[in-house]
Parts: sequence; C-alpha cells; structure tokens
Amino acid sequence: MGRKLFATFAALAAVAAPVAASAEVRITEFMYQGAGGGDREFFELTNISDSAIDITGWSYNDDSAKDPVSFGNFFGLLDANESIILTEMTPDAFRTYWDLAPSVRIFSIGGDSNLGSADTINIYNSSVQNATTLVDSVSYSGTTRGISRNRPVDVTGSVGNDQFVDSALGDAYGSTYAPGTPADLGNPGSFPFAQSPAVPEPATWAMMIAGFGLVGSALRRRVRSASFA
Repeated sequence: MGRKLFATFAALAAVAAPVAASAEVRITEFMYQGAGGGDREFFELTNISDSAIDITGWSYNDDSAKDPVSFGNFFGLLDANESIILTEMTPDAFRTYWDLAPSVRIFSIGGDSNLGSADTINIYNSSVQNATTLVDSVSYSGTTRGISRNRPVDVTGSVGNDQFVDSALGDAYGSTYAPGTPADLGNPGSFPFAQSPAVPEPATWAMMIAGFGLVGSALRRRVRSASFA
C-alpha cells in the first residue's frame, strides 16, 4: 500500500506542477551606430521566460552568411529575465560608456558581422545557421544613429522592426543618455518584461481534483487497514 500511495502522490505532483513557460530568448534592443558615428553599435538579447536557458553553442549573423559569430559558449547559462549584450566595442569600453553594472554580461563581436543602417540580426541556437536553428530575427532600415530601438514588452513571439519602438528619455524601458560623449540614448542591459505565472488549464484542474480524490481514498483505506491490524 505504501508504494502505491507514493506512486499516487508522485503522479499528482507531476500534474499539479505549473507548466513552465516555453523557453524564449529574444532580441530586445538594438542600435546600429553611435550618434556621432563610430563603433558603438550593439544589440541586446533577453531570456523572457521564467527559467534559465543554456545558450552554449549559439551563434549570430547579419544578412550575410559569410561571417558567423559564435557567442553562446561565452555566456553559457542565461538566467530567467537576464539581458546580455553583443557589441562592436570591447566589453570594458561599452560598460564604461553606458555606466553598466559588473553583473551585465557583454560579448564583443569585434569587426565581425557589424550592423549597417539597413541590416538583419539573426540568432541561431547552433553553429549551424539555417531555418531550423533560427531562434529570432529582426530586419530593419531607416534607424536613427545614437537612438536604440526596443522590442514591445507584451509580445512573446518574434516581432518585426515596425513593432520595435525608439528609445525616449524617461520611457517605460528606462532609457537614458549614456554618460559618454557624444551621448547615445538607450537602455542596454535590462528589459522590463514580467513573466506571467503559469495557470493550470481547466482540464488540468479536473485531473488535479481527481488525483486528490484518489489520494483521499487511498488514505482512508490505509487507515481502515491499520485499525483492523
């Protein structure tokens, strides 16, 4: 009876456990060049799920397949709601320019696959870059130098450039001018996405109630057996 009761509890726990949000790593911000030109381009990736995601082996490319950049091994595990930065600048220079905390992780793409005024950002979950390994992508044109663009916070799937919004001082993204000169406007290193808690579907609730009934019956039988022992 004890083994059966344990199995019943285990089955119930599996049903009752909240369904984890699907793993989502998204392009959440990008800027193709600094206000006065230069190499201050960057883009931000954020894990918008409520669970850590291992991005080991992931890679990036723009609209040219000639210069793939592997970055996932540098980061490894990406925490829930964590934002990371890929930039043409060195990590130290970027951190200083934007006055970022040491906890913000930054990877330098150097001179590889640099962004243009009209370009594409492609993120792959493998060093093999094709349609089946593509995680997220955004193509853009006509962006303003020195002003980053931000992903809408209430969408979980891939979005196009037309849905991204320009940074504005004091906006919901927390955009500010960089302390450096000339000052760019953006908010690299964080993304205000709140993951909604998972709620069991009606069918799941029914299974849970049935499971509780089974446990209750098992307990009653065990008590009666013990009484006659």
